[in-house]
Amino acid sequence: LRGLLDYAVRRGIITANPTALADRLRRASDDDRDAQARRRRNKAIELDAVARFLDLAADHRLGPLVAFMTYTGVRRSEALGLGWDALDLDAGTVTIRTTLTAITEPGIGTTMCLGGTKTIKGHRTINLPSRLVPTLRQWRTRQAAERLAAGPVWSGSVVGIVRGEAVSVDLVFTDEAGRPVSIHVLRRVLANLGCHAEIDGAVHPHRLRHAAATLLLAAESRGDLTLADVAATLGHADATVTLSVYGHETSEGMRSAANALDVMGSTR
Repeated sequence: LRGLLDYAVRRGIITANPTALADRLRRASDDDRDAQARRRRNKAIELDAVARFLDLAADHRLGPLVAFMTYTGVRRSEALGLGWDALDLDAGTVTIRTTLTAITEPGIGTTMCLGGTKTIKGHRTINLPSRLVPTLRQWRTRQAAERLAAGPVWSGSVVGIVRGEAVSVDLVFTDEAGRPVSIHVLRRVLANLGCHAEIDGAVHPHRLRHAAATLLLAAESRGDLTLADVAATLGHADATVTLSVYGHETSEGMRSAANALDVMGSTR
């Protein structure tokens, strides 16, 4: 509700959000440390900090993965399960249709499981920001060299069931032996980069998705995208979901977002 009303304020439909006072009163009386920690973990990253973060990531082996997640706003599972056949670098598009998630079973351990997107709307094709395309081309060249160096130990592909059909995906993002990127490794990389970029609070995949959503909403506020475009890019069922999650972003924050980084492309 708060997100929907914030959006109405930005559009001039109403002059103030009536839930704002209730939010302030609740925050004033909330001294629960766990709740405060959760808010800090999910706090939006300032866009100048995102720029520093991406500059540092560029020098890391997993920099292309970090940049892809930051610029597109895809979920972690969608990035890790991305196949090369889903990327069209000439057209500058990516189709999100597979995911890779960790399944832990007692006594067995953790297995990476390939599957479909979270929802039907999650299966989508979006435009890649222009600055991301050369990064992915360079990554493809590097991965090919790593595949050659690894020889017969190279894994590279995963199999699974997507919408009732068996599929095999040649992963875009892998470790040096062609295995899926470890979720634990990704978390550690993001945390370390965030620390060096002096970002308040730990950086995790959802905070990168939040940053991307801020950019998209900034583009929407300027008229470059529609709200439906934003929802489709993020893989939400409809715009109501987008507003309920990210609609609290301020107009000032979104203006700075639009000026800080390239405006992301609309859905196709």
